[in-house]
Amino acid sequence: MGQIEYTLEWILSYVRRIQPGTSLNYRLFADHVWQQLERAGIDGVVRTPQQHMGSGRIFYYDAFPPELKNATAEAWFYLFRNGYLAPAAPNDYLHAPNLYDNLNVTKRGIDWFASSEPIPEDAQAYMAFIHGLVGSLDSVIEDYVKEALIAFNRGAFLAAAVMIGASAEKEAYLLAEAILVALKDATKRKKMQQIISESRSILLLEKSISDVLPPLRKTHRAVFDGSDAHLTSLFEAIRVQRNEAVHPKSATVSSENVRMTILAFPHALAKSEEMRAWFIGNPNSL
Repeated sequence: MGQIEYTLEWILSYVRRIQPGTSLNYRLFADHVWQQLERAGIDGVVRTPQQHMGSGRIFYYDAFPPELKNATAEAWFYLFRNGYLAPAAPNDYLHAPNLYDNLNVTKRGIDWFASSEPIPEDAQAYMAFIHGLVGSLDSVIEDYVKEALIAFNRGAFLAAAVMIGASAEKEAYLLAEAILVALKDATKRKKMQQIISESRSILLLEKSISDVLPPLRKTHRAVFDGSDAHLTSLFEAIRVQRNEAVHPKSATVSSENVRMTILAFPHALAKSEEMRAWFIGNPNSL
């Protein structure tokens, strides 16, 4: 197989496949992860040779590439840093929790391991997931999403919020332009055109799109069922971008808020694209 870049982003997809139970130490964690890599046929994972079997070690760590060792260690501390692992409470409060023994898998960690949705840390899988949901992805949206993932994985959460918000905003305008194609009333068309090209008001844009949808949920349920929730998700990404990330009085956003926005975006985008295709395919019908 081709040359592997043993990075945190690469190894996390394998980390998520393990079944950690309620607690982990580093050796158990590493064995679980390396077993996943071994099943996938990843180069660099070496079983303990026969002459060293008495050590009780499954894998021959000395033969591992240094980059693989480092990626494994980085993944361990990633889980700790993000609150997926945490030390158990001490027996008494005079002693600090032990950071170097078994760590508990937190409720947040259990959810993270159990989830099958793509995670922002695995950018390649995330983009593949979006492409699987959306047949033809707008190039601007694709670039914005990639930038959002890069920023998120570098801990630049403000930048990630701005980029995923920009992706959502671009899609919202594409959806409005498609609705414009489907409108036949001249007054409605003029109003929509002004919102798209002149007002640039997100509130008006959201309302103008939302107002079109209720009748269609009754007449074309296959396409428009769930549209309200996904549309709300799309505009929530824009609100996080504008109200939390770039507003001069706040300019702050939590990593978890950005994470949830990124996780919700593919499905919101897919529903918007499904509706957009219907509007374009039914000109002058509304």
